Amino acid sequence: MQLTFDYQSDWRAQAVLFRIGGGAAELAKEAVSLRLRQLVWLSLWVLIGTIALHMRWWLPFALVVVFVLALVAHSFLLSNLGRKAAFALRAQWREKPTKAIRLEVLDEGLRETDGGVVSLAPWEAVKSYWLFRKVLCIELTNGQSALIPIATLVYGCEHAELLIDELKKHGIQRREPVDK
Repeated sequence: MQLTFDYQSDWRAQAVLFRIGGGAAELAKEAVSLRLRQLVWLSLWVLIGTIALHMRWWLPFALVVVFVLALVAHSFLLSNLGRKAAFALRAQWREKPTKAIRLEVLDEGLRETDGGVVSLAPWEAVKSYWLFRKVLCIELTNGQSALIPIATLVYGCEHAELLIDELKKHGIQRREPVDK
């Protein structure tokens, strides 16, 4: 039996790759780490300033106050950087043209046609599939994957359910996505 699924690879697939590859969660961890380091440095400089004030060393105290104020201003300027980066990435992904891709379910396996490139993955090479934010991912044993935004399938959700049924029929296991 041969089934053919036509879909568009667009920004949705890029967003899913970003999220499951670390993406926003990884950036949030880095932001927390940066904030903790800034807090440690700020505490150290406040302690030095307190000692300078207590010892009545006015010049070192004034320098520490200026440095602490600069550090606090720098921290506030960095606070919106993650949000700005996410918006910039989203805009960049949406600028890319979409690619028409054809996925065929054959008795031998899955054949994908991307432009002029045709690749065949035998059923033994198909590892698993999962759904994440309305994107179907079919993973291969070699680490490659096909990301299929369900909204871009020619016949939508009905076609996605047909594809999932075919994957189940060939013994492909569903797993939960790795959302970091």
